[in-house]
Amino acid sequence: MSIVLYELMSPHEQDLIAHLVRCLKSSTWPHYQEIDVDLLTDRSVRLVEVFLVSLDEDPGAFIAYVRDIAEERISEGYLLNEILGALGILERKAWQIVMAESPPKDQIIHLSRVSGTVGAAKSALARVYLNHKEVAEAEVARLEQKIEQLTKCNDITALLDRSDPVD
Repeated sequence: MSIVLYELMSPHEQDLIAHLVRCLKSSTWPHYQEIDVDLLTDRSVRLVEVFLVSLDEDPGAFIAYVRDIAEERISEGYLLNEILGALGILERKAWQIVMAESPPKDQIIHLSRVSGTVGAAKSALARVYLNHKEVAEAEVARLEQKIEQLTKCNDITALLDRSDPVD
């Protein structure tokens, strides 16, 4: 089943890459509009390669890869919906290929494998972003407490400065 899907999808690797790059560059997502096309192409090549291998072997490799790139993209300022959008584009194009190339009796299982692989990667991506959000919120709360402490300290200092000197 999965080897047949890999064999079905692999001849379309360049089409998947070109479609992903074209759609991302023409999207409204700022990071994809601004990124150098060669860098975007390199990133798309790797994403598609790992995706295709995961169809043949184990979706865990794709999930781990998406988790890793999520960490990188967060540090670059990418929003969750930007990366989810890229995965959605990949999934839709893979579906089109499956529908056009797969024998009707295999379509459901192939579509399920594609969506299962991408869906699990989307879940992992969301968990990475959620974890970063929780860490950031905890840091904001810590800084707010620090500001409150400093404000109280400044209020006390101001009161002391305003009081009459003791003779």
